[in-house]
Amino acid sequence: MFVKKTAIDAVGMLDEDYFFYYEEIDWCYRFRHAGWGIFHLPAIEVYHFGGQSAKNINLQCRVESWRSRYLYFEKTLRERNVPAAAIVGLGFVQTLVRFAGYLVLNVLTLFLAGRLRRRWVMFGYLLLWHIRGLPVSMGLPRS
Repeated sequence: MFVKKTAIDAVGMLDEDYFFYYEEIDWCYRFRHAGWGIFHLPAIEVYHFGGQSAKNINLQCRVESWRSRYLYFEKTLRERNVPAAAIVGLGFVQTLVRFAGYLVLNVLTLFLAGRLRRRWVMFGYLLLWHIRGLPVSMGLPRS
């Protein structure tokens, strides 16, 4: 990302409330909200080997992604009076539906498709995280 110093002076730096993920999305939202333009230049190519920092601790990274997602929506929807509980409730329902969907797909494939099995386990972990009340301990270790 390239950002003008005057834009940073107007909206501030990246929000340190985000532990892992979504900080740049929040930043772009704040720029746009302050009247700055956000531009995508498709002719410029950057190779990003996604997930390199998360590949060995995938389940904990997924928890952090969801935690940051909730924080982002809580911050951006606060002005529209959307309660945080509604945001988390929708996330729980989405997780439950995806967990059930991957369970059906795994049963149909006799749990032989590794990718489907991993997705089912991931949504199971996220479902458990929701049921337990979104504990920090199920995410990445904090130092």
